[in-house]
Amino acid sequence: MANSMRIGVSWFVIIVTLTALKSFKTEDDAVLAEPGDGAVLTPSRGRGGGIRARIERINARRQEREQARKARKEVCYDDVGCFTVPRKISPLKKFPESPETVGTTFMLFTRQNGTIINHAATLNTDDVQIISSGEGQRSILYSNFDTQRPVKIIIHGFRGSGKDRGALFGVDAFLNMGDVNVIAVDWEKGASGPSYSQAVANTELVGRQTGLLLIDMMTLGVRPSDIHIVGFSLGAHIAACASHILLTRLQVKVGRITGLDPASPIFRSKFVVEPERKLDKNDAEFVDVIHTDGSPFWTDGFGLLQPLGHVDFFPNGGREQPGCSDGRASVVVSHFEGSLDIDIACSHVRAWRFFVESLSQRPGGCQFMAYPCHGGLPSFLQGNCYSTLQKCARENGPSAEPCGMMGINADKSRGRGALYLVTRDSSPFCGDQLRATVMVSEKTQNTRGILHMVLTHGNTSTNFRIHCEYRFLDVVRGGRKMLGLAAAEYGTLKPDITPTVQATLGYQSLSFQAITTTAPNTEQDDVTPISPKIYLDQVSIADAYGNSWNYCGKDTLLEDKNLTYIDEVTITLKMSSCSP
Repeated sequence: MANSMRIGVSWFVIIVTLTALKSFKTEDDAVLAEPGDGAVLTPSRGRGGGIRARIERINARRQEREQARKARKEVCYDDVGCFTVPRKISPLKKFPESPETVGTTFMLFTRQNGTIINHAATLNTDDVQIISSGEGQRSILYSNFDTQRPVKIIIHGFRGSGKDRGALFGVDAFLNMGDVNVIAVDWEKGASGPSYSQAVANTELVGRQTGLLLIDMMTLGVRPSDIHIVGFSLGAHIAACASHILLTRLQVKVGRITGLDPASPIFRSKFVVEPERKLDKNDAEFVDVIHTDGSPFWTDGFGLLQPLGHVDFFPNGGREQPGCSDGRASVVVSHFEGSLDIDIACSHVRAWRFFVESLSQRPGGCQFMAYPCHGGLPSFLQGNCYSTLQKCARENGPSAEPCGMMGINADKSRGRGALYLVTRDSSPFCGDQLRATVMVSEKTQNTRGILHMVLTHGNTSTNFRIHCEYRFLDVVRGGRKMLGLAAAEYGTLKPDITPTVQATLGYQSLSFQAITTTAPNTEQDDVTPISPKIYLDQVSIADAYGNSWNYCGKDTLLEDKNLTYIDEVTITLKMSSCSP
């Protein structure tokens, strides 16, 4: 009996002791304890607020991590790492496809096989060498890549290919310009979709692959300042992604990125695409951008209209280009019809053509000279800033401030910010930039319409769209000036070869007045629409070098002699000035 009591007391003491030990926790025990998934630490009442506050912070951090994990999805690929997208976001946000699906290829072109380069005409790429990142830089070391030569990287856009004739024209132009390494990034499979939003997602993958290749090149001795990336459309944003890799891993920037009408659809919204995936001036030591198909409306324009770089060029205002008929809502049409042809994307592609043309321009020849216009697009179209171009032309051309040179020599000129210029409507696009001024006679009643002028000089002609000096570009008022800009074929309009020129002006009215007449011997009225007549006092053409051709003829009437609803007149302009 006594033994039984002793055993019972002993178990009671052990149980009480264990219970006491279990309920006793030091401050350090509470802090070091890591909760598992779903576990929540409960602060004891014993030692006051310090322990309780620390436990609450631990619980808060755990909840934040759990919420972040639930809020994003992640996919990872060998060599290039992981990509994340938020779970709750626009369906336009997608993961990039796998490297095997995208099939990115880096094609190296050099002068190794000669100095006469003609890939574009023959589509012969037998001399191409394929290089890649990784593997201890072996593919680069065993190629014709020369670490002492500049590196030019060309990246195509949506539904393009590194083997397209247009891309090869760029390759040839670079090699004919100098002894350089040219790398054409071919991501044709990833750029083909199946949807545009998928191609956008693939740009991040291609950008990382390009960035890793650049790191290998720098490891072998290539200087960042010798790297120039030229990206068209989505390719411009791939350049931004590649730059982000260099900035985060090496804290360096490439020397230059040229964005050729950087793609607009999806990239307009910062809520769909992260800032580091969209081209801006922080992506390189020098970023120049050419805008050719921008629009303030999301349904129209394949390119971004807002300034992105250290210098942004807006040829012909940066919207629909001369010689193109892209049509309204081109983005919607191409998206829903699943097609993207040259007719829809004519203005968009023009950025690439401008740049390639600049590669063959030589000193003393035609140059894409651009100039600032503080009043923006409306002021530029009205010709209000043309005097700045004239000032630059007198002061040693592109080296004069504040003008710039669109294309390959943008980094050698001094102009920065938004710059404007006009181009021709067909190749060669560079031409002599002209301004037309039309003085409307006070005899003209207020009306609305469109005034065109065709200037004939020698064996060529130049087309002008003449705008009112007010922002309402189709309003015509008596006693006011109308102005227009155009580019003539280079060297065809000079005082010594064209002392006189001929111009045909045509006016298409948008305002009609109804005139009621009664036919003889009938009781039936005829209603005939007529438009107010246009009378002109003076017409002048000025070039960038201070020359001008003038017509002086007070109250010159434009008439519809051919019953085409277009009033016309043909006049001769001479280099003599008009009397006041």
